[in-house]
Amino acid sequence: MINRYTVGENENVDDIARKFGVSTIDIVKANNLNSYYLKPGTVLIIPEQSDSVFLDYVVKKGDSLYSVAENFNTDPVILSEINGLKLYDYIYPNQVIIVPKENTKLYITKEGDTINSLIDSGTLSLEDLQRYNKNLYLIPEQLIISVDRK
Repeated sequence: MINRYTVGENENVDDIARKFGVSTIDIVKANNLNSYYLKPGTVLIIPEQSDSVFLDYVVKKGDSLYSVAENFNTDPVILSEINGLKLYDYIYPNQVIIVPKENTKLYITKEGDTINSLIDSGTLSLEDLQRYNKNLYLIPEQLIISVDRK
């Protein structure tokens, strides 16, 4: 099924990607775009949403890990870790990093965490544990992924 979307006033590719939970790069490729800024009224093809909990984000001039983390409502420390970066590393225009989708919750395990303590605390459900966390060792500093279904 092909989804089509008409660009509204002041919308760019990143806004639309976030709205549909798809990668910015996938929208650019599907529509053969050469700019992230769009003219209102333009009709775009929106690729099907993947099951991934992450989106590709193309860094813009002036972005930092902190500003991107704030824009996507996530922790800059976690953002740096999932991209293999140090917190104060420079990110440069057109670099592609991954960011968690809007409803994705990320947790870094601590000493003493157990599956039951994570489930009981509401950090993740058993379904998320099985679906998004294929190798779960519960050693300190392991990334745990869950989805907020509110």
